[in-house]
Amino acid sequence: MSGEYGSDLYHRERAVAERRAALRARDTRAQAAHLGLAQQHELAQALAWHRADLGISRKH
Repeated sequence: MSGEYGSDLYHRERAVAERRAALRARDTRAQAAHLGLAQQHELAQALAWHRADLGISRKH
């Protein structure tokens, strides 16, 4: 993975994985934790898209 595009893919894949883990979790606290992590990855993906649209590097 490289640059913002790689970050975008990483966060999208992690969000999907966390949502799947939430479905498999038997405990409601575990489900909530996985869904919370999925939301964080979705936010990070949205930020990566925004930075890419503006041409901003994460290194700034």
